[in-house]
Amino acid sequence: MPPADVLIEILLWTQGEISLSFDCKQWLRLTHVCKYWRTTALECPLLWRHIYGMLPRDMEYIQEMFKRSGEAPIRCALWPSAPKRPVSSSKATTKWQRLIGRMRCPFPSLPPTQMGGDQLLSCLLPVIHRVEELLLTFDFSLRTIDIPDAPLLRSLEMVARDGIHPNQQNIIPNTMEIPLRAIGTSLARLENLDLDGPLPASGLGLIRPTLRRLEILSACTKATVADLLYALQGTPTLESLGLYQSLYRTFEGELPIVVLPFIKHFGVGDVAGETCAQLLRHVRLPADVRIDIRLCYPWRSHPEMQLTDAVTAILAGYGILEPRKPITSISMESFKDSMVWPMICADNTLSDESLGSETLDASSYSGTTAQEPAAPFCTYVFCDVDPPLDHRMFDVAYALEYVCRGAYQGLADVRMLSMRDPFLEYRSYEDRSSDDLPPSWSDWFRCMANLETLHLTGFIWKELGTLPSVDSSLPTSFASGLPFPGLKCLQLDNVRFRNPKAGIDFQGDIHLEDLLAILRSRDEAGCRISRLEFMQRAPGLGPEGKTRLEGYVDKVVS
Repeated sequence: MPPADVLIEILLWTQGEISLSFDCKQWLRLTHVCKYWRTTALECPLLWRHIYGMLPRDMEYIQEMFKRSGEAPIRCALWPSAPKRPVSSSKATTKWQRLIGRMRCPFPSLPPTQMGGDQLLSCLLPVIHRVEELLLTFDFSLRTIDIPDAPLLRSLEMVARDGIHPNQQNIIPNTMEIPLRAIGTSLARLENLDLDGPLPASGLGLIRPTLRRLEILSACTKATVADLLYALQGTPTLESLGLYQSLYRTFEGELPIVVLPFIKHFGVGDVAGETCAQLLRHVRLPADVRIDIRLCYPWRSHPEMQLTDAVTAILAGYGILEPRKPITSISMESFKDSMVWPMICADNTLSDESLGSETLDASSYSGTTAQEPAAPFCTYVFCDVDPPLDHRMFDVAYALEYVCRGAYQGLADVRMLSMRDPFLEYRSYEDRSSDDLPPSWSDWFRCMANLETLHLTGFIWKELGTLPSVDSSLPTSFASGLPFPGLKCLQLDNVRFRNPKAGIDFQGDIHLEDLLAILRSRDEAGCRISRLEFMQRAPGLGPEGKTRLEGYVDKVVS
């Protein structure tokens, strides 16, 4: 038999490996291996501190766990009985999966239950002073309970599913009450707050100065930007903010400025573009923050593009705390989930090793978390860009041009640019129209004067080899001559070489003579490209063509 201390360590480790679910008591079987194991387990209060159950079904079990845990800190997860399907904790799925799922079925039909959120919470009141983590899932909550101080509470997650009461029809979401209220209590250790479902704006009253993570999903829809900003004023240690399907009310008036010096992830999704713009303009963020803004469509028609302007201002450095870091890479593509809206990824942590050796596609950032080192400084879906009539609705080049117009002074240090338009890439020749053109060139791109690596998917800019004078309407700091004079690596992805006499021109086709003209012009102007890289096979480029290209670049990789 193992010594008692070793056995307890084994049991604690086994218990910690069991996932949060409706049936998470399997580990109890280990305590019945023999009398020695049973006695040893009962003598360790920490072993009984994880209390998961459905009420009222598991009331007796939960009360017994309260006794066995003694005065040890406890972690509780309570659900109402008889769910139709398991309800996952926010830790089990990504916020984007939950967001999309909630959009498809905002209020899933569940069978009636007998206990509301306030009743579930009542069961914890005798031990609330020992609760360290609390996950409360409920279908309805008709009243709010004022709790005494919970001095050990570090994590609070409340999930309101759909508002069904056993004696009535679906409760209108705005009549749902927050089960827990802590007015006058410090909650001095609260670090994580997660509000999920049709919870009222009073949930913002749970925000505390010690908070490090705040996520709001489909909750606080009646709150305004002002409500959130005032609540965030006292959260200097906040590291992650996620706001999804929330703040449906607009606000007209003066707003406070909130400084979040330690925030690492700032995420907003399915919030009105105007609301998101207000929020961005009134927060001050550190230079290494990751900003994710998706599905934030404008709710009203405005002559100005509020959200695009707000993000452009951030890329220009406005609202970013010192010391600022230069933006070193930008990727533009159509948002791959909708194949509609252009998306920009801007990064300020590009390493020297990545230049000239890796592609930088916006799609490579999909699904990354705030902890991953490759996370971009900003990912943003341009939902409120309104291109002129001579541009396609989804032209990624126009979206980038708009950003360059407003943030050109902050883009001088960009060293890597990637342009990709999968909206064209995945359309067959038969489905193409005369409006389906590759991303167009703009002289505003010249603001990236220190660009070293250019990655183009399915097209090439002939302007890379031309010497036009700079438009007088551009800033005087823009250099004339060839664009990107420091360009060292040109990466072409998903291209095919065609005979220029064939007269066939569609996505992915480039002519060898056009590419040769670009390389020749740059070589003669003293802007020779060191490396020409075809990211995939380049059909139509034979040995003779490759030899001709090698006359104007140091190395051709295909």
